Amino acid sequence: IISVFKLFKNIKERIGIIFLFIISFFGIYIGLRSFKYYSLSLFIFYCLGFVLLIYLFSDKLNIIVKSKFKYLYLFIYIIFIGFVSYNFANYKNYIGVNKNEFEQYRIADIISKDKNANKTILNYGELDYGFYNILNIIPNCKYFHTMNIDYDRLPDNYDVQNYYVKNGLVDYVIIGVKLKNDDVSNIDGLYDNYDLIYSSYQKYEKYNIHFYLFKLKTVL
Repeated sequence: IISVFKLFKNIKERIGIIFLFIISFFGIYIGLRSFKYYSLSLFIFYCLGFVLLIYLFSDKLNIIVKSKFKYLYLFIYIIFIGFVSYNFANYKNYIGVNKNEFEQYRIADIISKDKNANKTILNYGELDYGFYNILNIIPNCKYFHTMNIDYDRLPDNYDVQNYYVKNGLVDYVIIGVKLKNDDVSNIDGLYDNYDLIYSSYQKYEKYNIHFYLFKLKTVL
C-alpha cells in the first residue's frame, strides 16, 4: 500500500491497483484453505515493494553499479539470495534424494508389475499425489482425487469416490493420509472388495503421511 501511494500519483491508478489486490486475495482464499503456493499469484503486487526500494535508494545503487567492487557486491547478493531461498524452500530435505526412495515411485513400481494394460487406479481421499502421471494412467473416475472443497459444498467429490470403492470399480485404491487420521477401516466396501498389499510412511514437509495400497480381490 505504501508503494502504491509513493509510486502512483493518479488516484484512479491507486484505487485500481489496491482493488485488484483485494479481489485477487479474496478470490484465492475464498475457500478458507491455504497452502504456501496459493500466494504465488500475488507476488506481482509484492514486486512494487522492490520497485519502491530501488526508487528510494537509486543514488546509492548507482554508486554500487559504478564501483570497482560491483562484481563482489553482486556475488554477495547472489549468495544472500541463495541462502534465503534455501532456508525458506520446502524441497531442501529432498535435495540429492533418489526418486525411487519416494513412496510414489515405490507404489507405482508395485502397480506397474500388473500386466493388465487397462488397469485403473484411484487416488482416494486426498489431493493428487502424482500416481496417474507416474504410471501414465488416465483416471476412469471423474473425481480422481479429493479437492480442497468441503463435503457440504461439493458432495459429489466424496460420494463418487466412495461409490467406486464400495462397488469395486477400480483395480487399485491408493490412500495417503496424515498419520493422526490414518484409520481407513470405516471406508465402506474397502476391505470387502480389496486386499491391502502395501503400507508405508513418508515425511512430507511437517506431516507424516501413511500410504496404503489396496488391490481389487478379483485382480490376479
